[in-house]
Amino acid sequence: MTRVEELMLKLADGDIADAELTELRSLLEQDPEAFRIQISILELEAELRGSRENLDVAQKVVDAVGKIREDRIENGVLDKIRSQRPPTWRRAKTRRVLRANNFPWFAWIAAALLLALAGPRMLPTPRQDEALEPGGRRARGAARTQAGAGA
Repeated sequence: MTRVEELMLKLADGDIADAELTELRSLLEQDPEAFRIQISILELEAELRGSRENLDVAQKVVDAVGKIREDRIENGVLDKIRSQRPPTWRRAKTRRVLRANNFPWFAWIAAALLLALAGPRMLPTPRQDEALEPGGRRARGAARTQAGAGA
């Protein structure tokens, strides 16, 4: 590849520096063959640019940049998480009322409540025809004898 071809390709790509552009102009003025090479490269470039289709690559570029950004954010967050010390988990300070070692207390409390509520109903009551002695004992047949004596 000649220097003229190299400079012309840079010019077509838009990557030519000012010093290189000055060099290209001087080469084109000095050599008629360089001028012919310039024309052929410009025609080839025009033909290639004219045959391009689907030039809208903006959305693809935006998507690619977005993906790169997401990956960087994700990696940054994961690196931050990895760099930190893992948390120490503590048990919550809650009272457990229903533990196995508390069961005897519950049994005693339940029995006391049962006796307090249902106990008086379970005790025998004196019959109406029986009288109670002064000590709280029943006098069996006392009511009958009094009733029979009065008759």
